[in-house]
Amino acid sequence: MGAGPLHAAGKPEQDPLLEAREAYEARDYNRAILLTAEVMKEYPDYFDEAQSLIRAIRGAKIRYNNTFADLIDLYQDALRNRDDAGLSESYTIIKDLEELDPYPNEETAEGLVRAREATGNVYNRIRYTNIMDQALEQIRSGDFFQAVTTYMGGFNLALDIFRDKNYGEEPEAEADRLRTQAAVLGEEFTTYQDALAAAGSFIDQLSPDSSLDQLRVWAEDFSAEYENLSDLRWRIQGVLRGLEVLRLLILNEYAEDTEDEIYHLAYLILLHRGRSAVEEELGVNEGILGAVDGRWDKGLESASAAFREILSLLNEQAHTLYTQQRFSESLGVFQRLASVAGIVEELAQLWRAQIAPAPEPGTPEPDYRRLLESGEAPDYLKYYYDLETYARILGENAVDSVELAGLGAVFREQAEILSGTADVDLDTVAESRDFFDQRAGILAPLAVSLQERKSIPLLEDEYRELNDRRLGEHEERIAMLDTLYRNSSEEFMLIYTERRERELEARLASLRELETAGDSSLAGEEILFQGDSFLARYPDRALENYSLLNEGAENLLEDNQGFLAELRELPQWLQNRESIAASIAGVSDREETVSGLLLRSEQKSEEAVELIRIARQSRLDGERRYAEAQARVRSRQFNVNNPNAVENAISDSRDFFLASLQQQYDQLLDRRTDAIPGNSDNYDIQSLLSELAQAKRDYFLPQRDAALAEARQLIRQQDFEQASIVLNRAEDYHRQLDSEDYPEIVRLQEFVDRAINTSSAWYISKTDPLYAEMSQLLNLARRDYLTALERVRGGQRSGVETLLASAEEKLAAVQNTFPQNLEVGILQLQIQLLRSGDPAEQNRIIAEKFDQARSAFNAGDYQRSLALAKALQAIRPGYPGLESLIVEGEIATGQRVREPDPADVRAAEALYTEANSIWQNRIQDQYPAALESIQEAIARYTPFNPPNRYLDLKQQLEIRVDTSTAAILSAADQLQYQSALEAYQQGNFVQAKLIVDQLIQKGQNARNPRLLDLRRRIESRL
Repeated sequence: MGAGPLHAAGKPEQDPLLEAREAYEARDYNRAILLTAEVMKEYPDYFDEAQSLIRAIRGAKIRYNNTFADLIDLYQDALRNRDDAGLSESYTIIKDLEELDPYPNEETAEGLVRAREATGNVYNRIRYTNIMDQALEQIRSGDFFQAVTTYMGGFNLALDIFRDKNYGEEPEAEADRLRTQAAVLGEEFTTYQDALAAAGSFIDQLSPDSSLDQLRVWAEDFSAEYENLSDLRWRIQGVLRGLEVLRLLILNEYAEDTEDEIYHLAYLILLHRGRSAVEEELGVNEGILGAVDGRWDKGLESASAAFREILSLLNEQAHTLYTQQRFSESLGVFQRLASVAGIVEELAQLWRAQIAPAPEPGTPEPDYRRLLESGEAPDYLKYYYDLETYARILGENAVDSVELAGLGAVFREQAEILSGTADVDLDTVAESRDFFDQRAGILAPLAVSLQERKSIPLLEDEYRELNDRRLGEHEERIAMLDTLYRNSSEEFMLIYTERRERELEARLASLRELETAGDSSLAGEEILFQGDSFLARYPDRALENYSLLNEGAENLLEDNQGFLAELRELPQWLQNRESIAASIAGVSDREETVSGLLLRSEQKSEEAVELIRIARQSRLDGERRYAEAQARVRSRQFNVNNPNAVENAISDSRDFFLASLQQQYDQLLDRRTDAIPGNSDNYDIQSLLSELAQAKRDYFLPQRDAALAEARQLIRQQDFEQASIVLNRAEDYHRQLDSEDYPEIVRLQEFVDRAINTSSAWYISKTDPLYAEMSQLLNLARRDYLTALERVRGGQRSGVETLLASAEEKLAAVQNTFPQNLEVGILQLQIQLLRSGDPAEQNRIIAEKFDQARSAFNAGDYQRSLALAKALQAIRPGYPGLESLIVEGEIATGQRVREPDPADVRAAEALYTEANSIWQNRIQDQYPAALESIQEAIARYTPFNPPNRYLDLKQQLEIRVDTSTAAILSAADQLQYQSALEAYQQGNFVQAKLIVDQLIQKGQNARNPRLLDLRRRIESRL
């Protein structure tokens, strides 16, 4: 540090201690000491003065050191005890030290900077808290301007720490600019106090009687001042945004530690914005912006409440007059209410400036309501949004009510005219109704606009409830006018609709009666039909009723729809009137009823027509089948392969007649349906059945008996195969007559079957699949046997046994398949005899075989006995007893007919005589007994060759005795049969069997094929 130019001797040109004294005055004590010491060395003459300056410097240093020592003790104790108050006091001492000696040595300076930063944070925090708490109380007490002054007192918080950080020239300059601008804006706000108070002074003078011009002037002046306040607010908001941006810039680019906080800027931001915790806990917006907003809200809230009170008073006054039907008086009040509501709506729009500055010309306005609903704007502004919306809705209500009041005056006048005369004619009523209709067109659009206003959203419960009440009042006004209109216009329709409905209802009742009659005829009635209950339906009668109904329903529909069209042309409010609405509902219901009647009638007419068609077709089909059956009977067109063809045709005829009767009851047709004598109109089913039975007996009995005679002849000739064929033909003829087996055919067939079985066991038929193979084996076996026989006869025994064994092997192969084959038995016996070679042994073998044949016969094994006997006959034809054994065997196996026993012949003759006596005496009721007697006589005599007189008598009796099965069921039984069949098809087997058993118990049904077949199927399922 230089001391400046000095002169070594004599008096200097100027005071040599001047520079030292200046350093002392600047509190640069170290430099002052150096300069003073140099003067004392160079200018001894100034020693005393220099000494005096040294003492002054020393005194200052002593005070500095003492203060520094106090700082050390206080600071260390505060750190050790975490004493914020001690740290704050230490910061104050540091500031004093800096005042005492702004130029300490480097080490002391660095220590003080560190200590100042550590203690300064606590000091500033305490001071910040005190400022914020003091300003908060001022805001809460409404002293918004003093609160801003208090906030401005904290603008230097942590400023020294901020500058010590040396963030750079530009950031520090920007911070100084923003701090200065904030101070200017704060001072500007304090100047608004008087202007804002003056702008709101009108509130005390405001009343419902204030002139509209005065109200507009007050509102305009008030709005102008508060728009200026909103503009100031946005400029303060700009400073706050600048501080926030600067803080982020320093944190990102200049701060050494990213966790450092720029306390000076942070305090400035909080002084403007306020503490979020206070807003959340106390619901108070603090900071400079909170104070500005608080003053704005206080002023606007006072003006809004006053104007809202005027709106309420005017609304109550107008509504009361209206509900008293003092329409002319209410009209003027509603007009004033609409004007005041417009002023309030404009005043309330000031809230928008609190969300965003006024948009530049040509740019769209922000969506203010969305910003409110999304939480991007302060919640307290919702109140003013609701006030603006409420004023607009109330104004629109008032404008509409002006129309309502004017119309109400006219309506009341017309209503008084109508009510003044009790017997107002319909033309006058109609004219008044038209007059009302022309003027009441306003009601519908007013009601629509009311509904639109109901849908406008409000954000606060207070205004929602208030608005609902006002809209409800307006709705009452519309409803009252509508009621006045409806009450005056209803009389005309009451008289007309009552008379018209009575006439239409009478016609509807007639149609219902026609439907009931038609339905009854179509549904049918239970009648006694052939001893059983039967549902008789009359679709022809039903069709007549439905035709009348259809015609009447179409006419009624046309008239009813015309009446409905008249009612639908009425105004909607009149249609909604209880009496008129009831008439409309009645007309609509009647139309639905008549349409339903017509639809049902058309459907049931179609059903009746279809039933008549089916009945007619079934009747025609029955007549056709009857004619076919009758023609076949009289022309003897019988089919052996289909023995029941004609019966089926007759049954079909009866079933068709019954089906027709079930669809459409007809007494004439009734007589065609049952198989009983006495049916008329050329459709006597029972007579036709009797004629059929007689024709079949005349036609088939001779053919059956001729076939039986031929079969007997063939049996005697032992042509059993052909006899079986002829018997089958006889069976076919018999099936045309009866479904039961014919005993004589059965006996002959059993005889023939035994003969054929025996013959087929002896011989291999050429039609047998193994015929070729078996014949070849037999031929080879026979060849081996004959070869062996020739060798034996030639005296050569060698190779004989081999040939015989080979032959036996082949015979065994045949015998495995055909054990009774006669040729095998003969060859086996021949081989056995050839092998023995000894005549005595051969006789023994023959005797043994005969004994075996006799034993087999005695044991009932007639086929084996006869086979052994036939084999012996081929080798020893005259063997004693062999012939009689063969005869017995042939009789037993059906190969021979036994001659009748004399006792059976005598018994047969007695039976014949008895039957013939009945026939000769023409005792017809005993013909069935006579037929049984002659049939037994033939069986006793012999069925193979009875006397011709027996056969002639049997034929005469059979022609005259009907032994056929009941071909068809009666009509009543047929219905029961159908019920049983339906029960069987539905799986109700027990119920089906009960019905079938009851039917079979009737004698004429006992052998009916349909019943027997159904019973067989039912029993197979039980």
